[in-house]
Amino acid sequence: MENVTPISSVSPKHTANRFAVGVVILLFGLSFVFAFGGDMTLSSVMDGLIPFTVGLWLLIGKPLSKIFRPDFRKKEIILGIIGIIASVISLIGTLGSYASSPSLAFTNDTQKIKSLWAAGKYDELLSGANNLLVEAQTDSDRAIAHYWIGLAYFDLKNITQAEQEELLATRLDPKFDGPFVTLSAISLGENNCQQALDYAQTAVNLDYSWAWGHNDLGLAYICLGNHDKGVAELKKAVELDPNTTVFQDNLKRNSP
Repeated sequence: MENVTPISSVSPKHTANRFAVGVVILLFGLSFVFAFGGDMTLSSVMDGLIPFTVGLWLLIGKPLSKIFRPDFRKKEIILGIIGIIASVISLIGTLGSYASSPSLAFTNDTQKIKSLWAAGKYDELLSGANNLLVEAQTDSDRAIAHYWIGLAYFDLKNITQAEQEELLATRLDPKFDGPFVTLSAISLGENNCQQALDYAQTAVNLDYSWAWGHNDLGLAYICLGNHDKGVAELKKAVELDPNTTVFQDNLKRNSP
């Protein structure tokens, strides 16, 4: 009697191919979930879950050839390859955005540093900001670290070092508004009113919603004798951040 291969049988080659496709898709999926899913955005989670689910099914689910015809295994492999290509494209896009954004640890440590500054713990702030510089991976990250180092030196009355750090931050990331506010405050302390105005205006142009920029811009206008514009900017600072007493005090001090 002639031997006939049952339709439901699966060749070792087919099993190996199916396993290889599953492993590759799983690796891509897991890399998304664990490396890029930490921010829990919908995009990163979906990029991870879709190839992860497909790969898991390919590994432990029933081969399609058991459900359909034996020659469907070729289409199964093609589908797996398409999944891999889609994963690669998505990975490239995710890597690009990930490389240009701060890491989760860097972001968390930046929040801790902000808390130290708010609490007036400037020595700890300086130490933490230097540690932040070690963690920095991009020029944008390094600009943030130097900004906090400079702000710590400013509050510790080391104005020369503070100015150097803030200028370095502006060179690393000219679109980061923070250093320009500190530089404006330094210029105000030196009674260099026009330079203070220029720095503060740059900060406001970069981020109109940041109250500190308007506060320094208002003080710079008053320093130059333009009292009306100065008060208007101080009012804007209070409007944007009514809970910061510094802005309220500056407005009261300079209001008629």
